[in-house]
Amino acid sequence: MMQETVQCWQGVVSPVDAVLLFHVLYYFKPHQRPALYKRLFDATMQSGSYVFVLIHPYHTCGEPSVSRLLMQMLDFSDQTITDEEVRDNMLSVGFELFHERMYRCHMNVENLDDAFLSLVLTQGERSLETVRMIARKIFGDSKQVRNDIWLGVFRKP
Repeated sequence: MMQETVQCWQGVVSPVDAVLLFHVLYYFKPHQRPALYKRLFDATMQSGSYVFVLIHPYHTCGEPSVSRLLMQMLDFSDQTITDEEVRDNMLSVGFELFHERMYRCHMNVENLDDAFLSLVLTQGERSLETVRMIARKIFGDSKQVRNDIWLGVFRKP
């Protein structure tokens, strides 16, 4: 099993069967994402292999997810991503859409810890206290909030 960070990834020696992009696309600027998809298609994936993508775009009802709202309120809007953006870009480089589904999910926000909030800090230049304040504003007195997840499965023909 190969496991590396994106920052030091040199590519693969031989094509792979599957790539998991679970909550990682936020760390790429929007203009960098198409190049990643193209690199996966051209140099990483073998024919018949799959790319699995998980993101928090918006709810099944069409409202932005709390993850997306938090990023937007912190002015990290270039790190937000939609299922439509992923789908369109993956199809444009040659992948086929094999399966997609929006999962209705909830996140417990009753006792948000600094570990969770620190994940948000990796996205930009904000203090932990600023992230806490905005999270409280979004979550209010809620104990649980909707935070749906989109799964897209793409196949290289």
